[in-house]
Amino acid sequence: MPGTMLRENSNIIIVGGGPAGCFFALKVLRLMKERGLRFNIKILEQRDFSVAGPKGCNMCAGIIGGRVVDGITGLGVEIDSRVIRQDVEGFRIYLDGMNAEVKKRDSDRVFTVFRGLGPTSARTGEEFVGLDAFMLKKTIDMGVGFRKAVVRSIKLGRNINESHNVIYTDEGGNEIEEKADLVVIACGVNSALTRSFNFGYVPPSFWHTCQGEIDLPARNESLSRFIHIFSRRNSLFLFTAVTPKGRFMTITGIGKWVKFQDLLDELTVLQIKKLFNTDLKISCHCHPRIPVTTARNPYYHRLVMVGDACVSRYLKNGIESALFTSQWAAESAIVHGIDRDSFHRNYRPQFHSFLTRDNRYGRVMFFLYRVTSSNKFFSRTCISALKLESQDPKKKYWMMDILWHLFAGDKPYRKIFGKTFMIWKALRMIKNAWR
Repeated sequence: MPGTMLRENSNIIIVGGGPAGCFFALKVLRLMKERGLRFNIKILEQRDFSVAGPKGCNMCAGIIGGRVVDGITGLGVEIDSRVIRQDVEGFRIYLDGMNAEVKKRDSDRVFTVFRGLGPTSARTGEEFVGLDAFMLKKTIDMGVGFRKAVVRSIKLGRNINESHNVIYTDEGGNEIEEKADLVVIACGVNSALTRSFNFGYVPPSFWHTCQGEIDLPARNESLSRFIHIFSRRNSLFLFTAVTPKGRFMTITGIGKWVKFQDLLDELTVLQIKKLFNTDLKISCHCHPRIPVTTARNPYYHRLVMVGDACVSRYLKNGIESALFTSQWAAESAIVHGIDRDSFHRNYRPQFHSFLTRDNRYGRVMFFLYRVTSSNKFFSRTCISALKLESQDPKKKYWMMDILWHLFAGDKPYRKIFGKTFMIWKALRMIKNAWR
């Protein structure tokens, strides 16, 4: 049964100018070109991503893998070298006072970026740009309309044949009401707008995490080569990540409901200041929400949610989730229709299979990681196995592969899960580690 289709010169309004909104717009541009269509696309965004500090930040650790870079290239955008703050060698895992490296191999790639222009201490005019500002500019340059505005509400049409009205305030303080044949919500789970709908949408459940930015007195080579992952017994945090970004580093504490003081206490216990020989004066901090479930009813007639307002990879990689959900939603809308049934038949199966189902394995994987980090025997076994694997570059890695893909987020959890339960390898690992 064919769905309700957009007509020539239909108006598409995207609420949110971060990666999810840009990815959606770029995918629609590609589909328009392929099908000889013409739509009017406009992005509404209240933040200025070109300024330092909270006003320009989208609250993210800023870690992207090679698959995300390739996906952005596939949308016609080559990431500028100024966006990449660090091309890291891999991860350094810290468990029970021990540590070992998990290095990239072959085609593995992990980069760090800022979502805005960096913390409040960043200097205007420095030779780097944030990912969000870069993507938004590229999207505008490719013909997508833009207005800096705060969206106040959305008046939904009474039926499938009626457009929605988007009400927003522009930079001059003027209230504007604009019709939209399709509304795309790409403003994320941190936005209050996502909690105002009355068509049955229920936002994802989330963890209330904590993140801080540190300005380093000088570039620290021992810090900048790796993303550092700390875990310990009896901690409020599942793990704490230290992400290098040139002369800055981002510290992210992943826990269910943690506060800034909890993060400061954790850094003291972990002896981060002594380990990296640097001051721990945090110039700014935030409490991003990380979705851990999938939203209910993330679509309606002529309206669709993308990015983490719909679903995100469990505890990881919101940028990748934005990339995929936006493209699936765009293809569903342009190719199959903009009514609720069309989104249910075409958009939902994509994110349900790739993310919702896969996240079930992710929960198990991070539960096993918590068990490992909370037990001295398992922690020692894990670190010993990593060190043994690093001594022989010709052998097939097992533990390194599991931890690399777990933290890089570049492989489905179900595939990592399958590798985890190769029992014979686990027994051999334990035997070698405790010789």
